[in-house]
Amino acid sequence: MHHRVVTPGVWVASPREIAVDPANINSGRARLRAPTAPTDDAAATTDGSDHGLLIRAAEAERRARPVASHATDGVDALAPPRAQLPNWIERHGHGTMPAVVAHRGNATKSGTSGNDLASLRAAAADGSSDAVEFDMRRLRDGTIVVHHDAHVWEGPLWGRSLASLTRDELKDHPEIPTLEEFASEAGRLGVNVMAEFKETGYEAEALDVLKQHLRPDQLAVWSFSREALRNVHEEDASIPIGLVAQRHFWHRSLEHQLDDLGFTPAFVELNDTNDDFEAMATARRRDVDLMFGSGARSTIEAQAHEPDVVGFVANDPVRAAGYLKVAY
Repeated sequence: MHHRVVTPGVWVASPREIAVDPANINSGRARLRAPTAPTDDAAATTDGSDHGLLIRAAEAERRARPVASHATDGVDALAPPRAQLPNWIERHGHGTMPAVVAHRGNATKSGTSGNDLASLRAAAADGSSDAVEFDMRRLRDGTIVVHHDAHVWEGPLWGRSLASLTRDELKDHPEIPTLEEFASEAGRLGVNVMAEFKETGYEAEALDVLKQHLRPDQLAVWSFSREALRNVHEEDASIPIGLVAQRHFWHRSLEHQLDDLGFTPAFVELNDTNDDFEAMATARRRDVDLMFGSGARSTIEAQAHEPDVVGFVANDPVRAAGYLKVAY
């Protein structure tokens, strides 16, 4: 489902305002929308809840900062560099639905644990996903493999760490492909990918493999590790990069993470929930697009129409795509 078409290298974000939806004043839920008129501070108040105070404070600080465009003209010289969105993501304001990313492929359809060739092929075949997310780790012999956990939890190697194993020792584990095998198959299938670095220290090697098999417009990278993302950005600033946030790191620490990163990511992924208004306010005040690490119906119904929500990362991408179609 590669129906989102954008012009490479062109990204223009219109000015945005945070205002409170009158229907949700008591909950303090802030809705983000393009302004039609200057916002009256008095009209944007809430009942004084913590959520409302946060939204108002975030908006006041945002207004006090210089306004920078994402276009090439009039960019704030003091603003950090900004990673561009992947070509397969188009902002909701351009008139299409947010993207669906198949988390570790479509393991629901393949019947596997994901992060393997079977789930990759299943995601490519079902046509519901805009991209496939997968995880990378490095073995003791330097081989980069596609696997989520730091340990093996199947067979005679149960409990062994990947960092202690070689590729030869994993020869009886076809469910753990090498990055070379996975990227080659993704390239053959024409699948867009979102590669996650679970560790740091092998960014250049992994990018070399990915670039060997994938077109530039097929590749995006994300991670919890700011060091890994900085290393990727230094290797190739044209690669779309996303920062993954965990719930217990959100809001105050998210502010710190964005500052520490040294550049503005293409998006921040908020993992598994849609009700942390503080984290959403932080990302929105910093003008960073959002992904949600959930394909749940409640998350999609709550967030699908927000102008800065660019995607949902789903364990069951077919179901998530169905929820999006209903929402639209």
